[in-house]
Amino acid sequence: MARRYRKNPARRRREKKKAAANVSGLLPTAHAVDTPIKVRTPPSLMSLPGELRNHIYRLALLSPSRVQIRHDTVGQPGLLQTCHQIRNEAKPIYYKENEFTVTVTNFDFGLDMFFIQQCIPHTQIEVCVQLVHIGRGSWEHLLRGLKNCHEGRLGGLGYKDGQDVFWNYAARAFQMVKDLEGCPWPQVRDALDKYRLAVTEVPGKVRTAWREE
Repeated sequence: MARRYRKNPARRRREKKKAAANVSGLLPTAHAVDTPIKVRTPPSLMSLPGELRNHIYRLALLSPSRVQIRHDTVGQPGLLQTCHQIRNEAKPIYYKENEFTVTVTNFDFGLDMFFIQQCIPHTQIEVCVQLVHIGRGSWEHLLRGLKNCHEGRLGGLGYKDGQDVFWNYAARAFQMVKDLEGCPWPQVRDALDKYRLAVTEVPGKVRTAWREE
């Protein structure tokens, strides 16, 4: 009669562990791999197409009403002070597509001249400027403006309807300078002094103001 032998359970467990160890030695070992993280940087203004940049300039610079230029607001917008390329691209949009009002106090045209020098360099553009006069019309200030007009640094004045008699007298003085274009300044100055004397013979506030100077 054949005998049947049973394997020792403990021995069987050892054999299974050994077999599993042999198989695991044949498998490749997995290593941790660092995956680079891509950070998406936002596009810069200069990387955008020119048409889109112009659209952004208009949104940032154009005003629905006249831009008021006074001594405390004569500075240019910050966008025009960022870099050379943005300044050259945005400057014509700001000055050509806006309308400006420059306040002239007592015929001191220094602010007007500063504004013109600020907007004209580097670009030949037409700027729509309205001058508003406040205060007393100083002949001394007016004379400086007339000399600058004679030297080509300041334009003339248009006549206005209304009560600003100082303005219209000043406009006539500027027209005289235009009519005497090509004459030396001493000759123009002599004609203006005679004009001033003639004006001071006319009763009114201009007579009082210009006689006192």
